[in-house]
Amino acid sequence: MLNAFEEMIARKAMKPQVIRNAEGEYRAHFASFRLLPKGALAYLSAGGEVLTCHPAVKSGCIDAAAGDLKLDYDPAAMTPAQCQRWVERVLDETLHYVKEMDAAKLPTPQALSEELRRRLAGAQL
Repeated sequence: MLNAFEEMIARKAMKPQVIRNAEGEYRAHFASFRLLPKGALAYLSAGGEVLTCHPAVKSGCIDAAAGDLKLDYDPAAMTPAQCQRWVERVLDETLHYVKEMDAAKLPTPQALSEELRRRLAGAQL
């Protein structure tokens, strides 16, 4: 469980700075990702795997070690604004899930990925 201060730090660390979002390509960097505890990086990567559960997304990943997010999507099926909302939704849902967790019973990154996919199934942009 996160307290209010930890949540504020996590939100800052998980806010991507968009480098490119056009023509089916979304690139961003988490400038403050080093504020996250080392153990949280695996969960950030798991959130990145979930980016691909949207049908318009061709591929996506978060390189937690470098703080980079890469997403390739079908520009005929998703606008740049919709892509931005999707990324924000996945990151926000990741943070909400982490807030709900009992610190003594942290899930594996795989379990986190599966739960996020379940929560985001059928999500509207």
